[in-house]
Amino acid sequence: MDGEVQPKASRADTTVDRRIGRILISRDEIAARVAELGEAIGRDYAGRTPVLVGVLKGAVVFTADLLRAIPVPAANTLSSGAASATAPRSFSRGRA
Repeated sequence: MDGEVQPKASRADTTVDRRIGRILISRDEIAARVAELGEAIGRDYAGRTPVLVGVLKGAVVFTADLLRAIPVPAANTLSSGAASATAPRSFSRGRA
């Protein structure tokens, strides 16, 4: 490796968590993008009340962050459910 030019490490490249390995996208980058998405949703839904639906496991954390980033009133009830490919019309807490 003598003489090779190594790319400059970004903050995300140098942050390592032993449980998950190298972090590809920093917390600050994610927060900035969520803020951008919230602003865009606010513009697109001005005068209306958007309803956010998180589908994947763990989506409630992202959905809550996004809900806080939207400058217009949004339906602010967070609920979780699970969908199954074997029961496409049902959720873990009743019928949808």
